[in-house]
Formats: sequence, C-alpha cells, structure tokens
Amino acid sequence: MGILLSIWGNHGKWFFILPTLGLLTSIGNIFFTHYLNSLFLNAVGTKGTAVIVYAEETNSLYNEGEVFAAKYVPGFERNILIMRDMSVYGQRWLFNKDLKPVNKVEAQLAARPANPKFITEYRLVLQAFIEKHREGLDPALMRQYEQKLEALEARERERRH
Repeated sequence: MGILLSIWGNHGKWFFILPTLGLLTSIGNIFFTHYLNSLFLNAVGTKGTAVIVYAEETNSLYNEGEVFAAKYVPGFERNILIMRDMSVYGQRWLFNKDLKPVNKVEAQLAARPANPKFITEYRLVLQAFIEKHREGLDPALMRQYEQKLEALEARERERRH
C-alpha cells in the first residue's frame, strides 16, 4: 500500500510511513491486546460463573476448582474475563492487601510504643480498615480489630491525662 501511494501520489514518504506504522502497531499489539480484550469483555460480556476443570503444570496459581465470577461472549466461552473482585478469592486477596498497611504500622508501634506519630498513624489506618471491611469481615475478626482500636484509644486517653 505504501508503494502504491508513493507511485500514485508521487510522494516517497508513504513508502516509509505506512510500514513504520504497521511495525509499531504490531509491537503494540503484543503488549496491549489483552487489555483491549478485557475492556471489550467487561463492556459487552455476559455475566456467569466459571470453574477450572483442567490444569497443566505451569508457574500459575490455580484456585483449587473454586467457583468464580466471570464474563464471556456466548458462543466463544473459552475467552473469559475473570471478575476477581466479585469472587471469594478476590475478596480475600483485597482484604489481605488492605491488611498490609495495618500490619506494617502495628509493627512500627510495637517497636516504639511511646511514639505519638506511630500511635496516631495506627489509629487512622485501623479506623479506615474497619470502616472499609465492616460488612465483609467475619464478626469475630471484626470484633478483634475493634478491640485493638478501643485499647489504642484508651491508651491515648490515659496518655493525655
């Protein structure tokens, strides 16, 4: 196409521009196609559930046959989008991700329990964590975090008086 445009239009630039665009597009295709596929499936896909029924030895982790939420296009079911945040696995993953800052600040406070900056930071992080996961957590686990917050607030009140 670049050769024809350069002959007909008497412009040699098309001979170099179109192959260059084609090369860049093919390289971009390698890195970005799965993102476009995910956007497409999320926009027009049909909601459903999926289970892994066959697994080969790879470096990937599988979810031990657990059912998870997915989107797919009817008629081409092998192309699925796993809705991680809507599955039990995804909710556990998000919970553990949100728990990391709490554990980090808790370790800081354990190292220097009298540091007022660490006490304040721990209280704020713990309050945010409890508020975000109030409905999804196991009630006993939620009570454990609420007790930590109450103990911290009681300690701050004692320190002020």
